[in-house]
Amino acid sequence: MFLKKMGEAFKKNEFLKNLSVLVGGTALSQLINIVALPILTRLYSPEEFGVLASYLGLVTIFVTVASLRLEVAIPLPSCNNVAINLAVLSMSCVVIISSLVGLVSLYLINARVWLPENLMLLVYFIPLSIFLHGLLNILQFWTSREKKYVLLARSKVVSNTFGVAGKVSVGVYNFGVQGLVFGQLLQHFVGIAMLALNFLYEVKARLNSITLKSLKRAFIEYHRFPKYSMWEAFASIAGMQVPILMIASYAEADAGYLALAIQLLSVPMALVGASAAQVFIVQASDKRVDGGLYLFTVKTAVMLAKIGLFPLLLAALILPYVIPIIFGKEWAQVGAITSWLVPCYLLQFIVSPVSMSLHIIGKQIKALLLQILGLVLRVGGVAVAIFVAEGSVIPVYAISSAVFYFVFLIVVLYEVKGN
Repeated sequence: MFLKKMGEAFKKNEFLKNLSVLVGGTALSQLINIVALPILTRLYSPEEFGVLASYLGLVTIFVTVASLRLEVAIPLPSCNNVAINLAVLSMSCVVIISSLVGLVSLYLINARVWLPENLMLLVYFIPLSIFLHGLLNILQFWTSREKKYVLLARSKVVSNTFGVAGKVSVGVYNFGVQGLVFGQLLQHFVGIAMLALNFLYEVKARLNSITLKSLKRAFIEYHRFPKYSMWEAFASIAGMQVPILMIASYAEADAGYLALAIQLLSVPMALVGASAAQVFIVQASDKRVDGGLYLFTVKTAVMLAKIGLFPLLLAALILPYVIPIIFGKEWAQVGAITSWLVPCYLLQFIVSPVSMSLHIIGKQIKALLLQILGLVLRVGGVAVAIFVAEGSVIPVYAISSAVFYFVFLIVVLYEVKGN
């Protein structure tokens, strides 16, 4: 009876139906990641995971601004001609930014600027990572716009499989952290290959609609995204990544432990949160027209809380005991770290999708101010902890993050209700 009711609910609720397709693909890709982790933690050390966390932190910060955040606007226009121009604009920006970063990387290498040895070896890969990651983000938003969720889900599974295989196969030959980076690059490349054909077909059909005039018109119409949303996303990513970079600067192993804890707790977020955001922004745009955005936002937040609460609490209870067995004794500290991170990850799981409501109602400035608050809270808290009480760095990071996400949720609901 319960399963029958659930089935009927999924049929009636387009959001749940689309979300279930993406979650299914993401679940399988995450299962591949989880199964591979015990192997990877024996091929790579906590210090190497710490260097990877620093590398990905830098790349993620650049990726956030590489497309000027125009890719987020791709699902919004009712006209496909406008959307295709936004996609082309986004891709052009990614090419320019990754090329500029490439020139800076060459300068750092030739000028022999001091960087940690492990990170210096990866400077060559940063521009390529930015380009591939940025391009993949754009193609994913385009595929979501076309509601081709099966293709999106399939691409996640296949690309993740290739990425894990790359990390394991290179790790066997003791290439160090370069093996982890190679796996990331391979994963993005395969994801792009699977989504690009669908996009290129649309570009070919609408080639006449892409002109300098139409590109300029699309940029002007959606100028609030590079003007406000880009800096909001930058502050959001910086708030998450800069503290990790700070932790890695004085203890690479601690950053490695934190990176593994984040990867484990991010499973619900990766399964549902990111997929929910891609589906939410498409349907929330329609709900605003119908006048039902506030109710839709509240229902989505409640649904996500119900989905995320049990697995995260279960993780907090059992991970401290099973981590040393599964990943090896040298990773035992990860268990305690996961317990501290659970509240902030539950709140992040709820906030990340519904925060898109602020963009839909044109409150990008408010979203930017909130993310700046989060950046100041987390970076400031970690900085104080490093100089005053090193042993409390990760708890301070976890608590400040939880406070930020709680405030963010309250403001989102208040603004959407008022609108």
